[in-house]
Amino acid sequence: MDTGRNSLLISLLFLWLTACSQPVTIEMYAPIGEELVLDMSDSLYTYDISLFTRADFPAFSRRPNYDIPLEVFLTSPSGREFSEEVYFPTAEPLRSTAFSDDYMAPWRTGCEPIEYGKWTLSISIKDSEWENHIYGFGAILEKKR
Repeated sequence: MDTGRNSLLISLLFLWLTACSQPVTIEMYAPIGEELVLDMSDSLYTYDISLFTRADFPAFSRRPNYDIPLEVFLTSPSGREFSEEVYFPTAEPLRSTAFSDDYMAPWRTGCEPIEYGKWTLSISIKDSEWENHIYGFGAILEKKR
């Protein structure tokens, strides 16, 4: 075989291998109480997890003036369950209209899971005023080296 053809094959193989890699950032969304799956299988990475949501309101209505109290539930790949109460910040919406506000905030940075694999995450709102305006939460899982 000539070297030109070998170079072409190696280049094509490299392109094929890099095109098949998993994305570094995965975004997902679920209604309140339903589970999101966080795939933290790769032990070569640490993980950053951000949460996001949209709150819908009647036109030009008053917004609650405090952070959203949440209960966050995690289940490990082996079935161990964890939960914690957190306050999701609302002081600076990403986007605001007469009808809705979009929010995003980091939840965990530099996570090294105690178990590698697929974790499930679900969120419940611990406040009736916010509960009437939010229908779901999303998570952004970012792999970091």
